[in-house]
Amino acid sequence: MAEAKHCCVVSCKKSSELGKKAILHPFPQDLSRRKSWVQAIIRSCSSAKQLRLVESTENAFVCSAHFLPEQEGSETAVPSVFRILRPLPRKRRKKKGLEVKKSGKVTLLEKPEPSGSRENPGDSQSGIGDLVLAAELMELVSETVQHVQREARSQRALGHDHGAYAIPEDPATLRRMVRQLKGAAGRQAEQLSALQKTLSEKSEEFRKLTVKLEGEKWTLSVDLGQRISQLEAENTNLRFERVALEKKVQQQQELLDSSGSTVLYLSRQLRERASGARESLFSLENLKADGKQLRFYTGFSSYERFTAFLDFVMGDPALCAARLRGGSSEAVVAAGPQTTLSREDQLFLVLIRLRLGLLLQDLAYRFRVSESTVSRLWLSWTELIHARLMQMPIMYSPKYVDAFHPKRAVLHQGVPLVLLECTDLHFEVPSRDRSKQDPGQPCRNSYTRRAYAIAGPSGFMAFATDMAFGEGARAGPGAVPEAEEEEEEGEEEGSGTSQRLSLPVFLCVEPAFLTPEQQQVRKQVLSVRSLVDKVLKFRILRSINPQSMEAQLDRAWSICCYLACLLHEPMGLL
Repeated sequence: MAEAKHCCVVSCKKSSELGKKAILHPFPQDLSRRKSWVQAIIRSCSSAKQLRLVESTENAFVCSAHFLPEQEGSETAVPSVFRILRPLPRKRRKKKGLEVKKSGKVTLLEKPEPSGSRENPGDSQSGIGDLVLAAELMELVSETVQHVQREARSQRALGHDHGAYAIPEDPATLRRMVRQLKGAAGRQAEQLSALQKTLSEKSEEFRKLTVKLEGEKWTLSVDLGQRISQLEAENTNLRFERVALEKKVQQQQELLDSSGSTVLYLSRQLRERASGARESLFSLENLKADGKQLRFYTGFSSYERFTAFLDFVMGDPALCAARLRGGSSEAVVAAGPQTTLSREDQLFLVLIRLRLGLLLQDLAYRFRVSESTVSRLWLSWTELIHARLMQMPIMYSPKYVDAFHPKRAVLHQGVPLVLLECTDLHFEVPSRDRSKQDPGQPCRNSYTRRAYAIAGPSGFMAFATDMAFGEGARAGPGAVPEAEEEEEEGEEEGSGTSQRLSLPVFLCVEPAFLTPEQQQVRKQVLSVRSLVDKVLKFRILRSINPQSMEAQLDRAWSICCYLACLLHEPMGLL
């Protein structure tokens, strides 16, 4: 037979036994709801004994009588209908011969016997009854004290559960409790008011932010719509432009296809004309195979010797970068205007002017370049060639130097030098100076400058004109101004000369020190007169040049002397 189920509420006697059937609800599995049920049932307990009855809820039930009618079947229902039974306090009865103390102990009071009285059997029987009554009274007092102690423990256990508080009977205590409750209610009202104020402020702030957000959202939506419309319009225009461009490209492609044959024909003719122009162009490429023509224009007997000389001149990259410009066939290219001539043709142009003495206009016509380009190439290449050839040692024979006349000794920068007067270079007298000549003298259209071969104490030779020594020009053959005669006398006496001549180190120092490159290119001159004869084959030195070319002819004299040494090894005898 199944065990009967009972309602755990202390004041309820309903169970599942026969005749007492009722609807019993088990405690919920949810911990929070279970705790709510337990607290509600604890409030209905009036004693610690009743409290212990509901401490265990594992197999406990609550009948439907403790729920409100509207809570039947609800998952959130909490038992709230209870009938609290509180034990009525018993009045203390003080019987004759007994004294009840606060501690719960009962003591017997001895009655004084009247004098002369005697004990009889009836008196002893009443004394036994009193003892029995006193024992019962002690048991009752003990139960009352224990009940009071359990009640106090129950009140402490319930803590802040106001529902379990008993209303005090003392008016003063009740008034104090009411005042405390009013104070607590007032503070809670103030806090509630402050919270409501804060809530209203936050609500107003939220409302303002919402309005601002809606405004910004609307503004952004309008701007975005305008931008989208603008982009759509631009996209439409671009599509139209693309269609127009595609149509134009198609037309151009059709035109190009239709004119393709014409273009091919014209390009073929252009190539043929360009090929013919290159063949008729005056350049080294067209003359390098003809040794006779190459010797006539440059003095070199073969193209190999010409390219070897070009490699020697271009052997100093820093010097080339400082003086040369243009020419795409070389690695060293400086800043400045570019030219269409290659390095070989540029050197070819300079050598032609040295050998034949052609004018700038003639060279510009021959090479199909401007006159300014020819002038620039002439100046830059003569400076470069002169700087490179000055590094080439030329040895001389003291025997032939001693036999050469005229000559004179000078002291240049503390170095004793012998100047061998080789020839005169002729220059035009400017028209403004011709009108200033003495009417009694014949009209002179030219003046001369002396060209020297310089013999150093170390056994090496260099070449320069009297410009390098600061000497003045000579009016004619054998005519030297008095000021220049005095200067020459001072030089013969050992006085210092102009500092404009820069001599190589190996010419001034004895014994001379030569680098491996200088040892390789070293040349020797046996006869100075034979050297001068070879040098004068360069026609630029026999021409009458403008006065503005004095410095250029000084470099040209030195270059031609070095070229004569290169072309004839060793330089011939007297």
